[in-house]
Amino acid sequence: MTTRFLTGSADRSVRLWDVQSGDCLHVFEHASAIRSVGFSHGDKMILAAQDKSFKQQPTVFIYNLAEEGKEQLPALRSLYEKDHGNISKALWGPLNETVLAACEDGSVRVWDVEKGEIIARTSAGEQHSKQVQDLQFSKDQTMIITASSDRTAKVWDVKTLKLLKTFKSDRPLNAAAISPRFNQVVIAGGQAAIDVTTTAAAAGHFECDFHHLIYQDKLGSVHGHFGPVNTLAFHPHGTAFASGGEDGYIRLHHFHDAYYKQSKELNWSVKAHVNE
Repeated sequence: MTTRFLTGSADRSVRLWDVQSGDCLHVFEHASAIRSVGFSHGDKMILAAQDKSFKQQPTVFIYNLAEEGKEQLPALRSLYEKDHGNISKALWGPLNETVLAACEDGSVRVWDVEKGEIIARTSAGEQHSKQVQDLQFSKDQTMIITASSDRTAKVWDVKTLKLLKTFKSDRPLNAAAISPRFNQVVIAGGQAAIDVTTTAAAAGHFECDFHHLIYQDKLGSVHGHFGPVNTLAFHPHGTAFASGGEDGYIRLHHFHDAYYKQSKELNWSVKAHVNE
């Protein structure tokens, strides 16, 4: 079976590629720039979120992927609401029954894929005050974390969209991720290049900050980028994390023994607190 991956671009297209050969298998044309793409669980469907450029309605399109050798059909369904603004990121929910979207108005919205209807959204009193830049699941998909230009990251319950935790920063946040191994989150971002002097990387606050998931305390920072950090991802086993920035670098950070020792002690302290 062909191993495939997806890309979305400001050239208004989504492209499906063959990993081994590098060949483009199919081009999905859209009316505006693409902000987010993703395979469904099982890789039978894809989603593509287009933005409002060229006077278009920000929309998540759902496609059934054609089998090899068969013609690709048009979009199966389109998901949108007129007041949410651009969709910066969209993810498939559990069992492909829902799609979660991070929106320009600071909200997270959940669509029922089959009905094409909104079934949940973050409350006005709890959601971000500015655009949500990133949206990621926890390993067990019971929680999501969002990062926003309002200088906060928030953790939510997936089923109810109840706000669980808020992590504050001193700069706009572009990315956030939950560790699959320990009770930790990592958040990152930075001042836009136009707002930062060229004298020092520290002026833009481009480090990746670790916080305790339960207590919300800041645990430490990882430096290295000299431009805003736009993406974060943990290794599936929690042994490393990757960061990508506007400085043109992707950095892979491996954790050393002291990190594991301290993180295990922090996890035990949480268990002891809960048992009491």
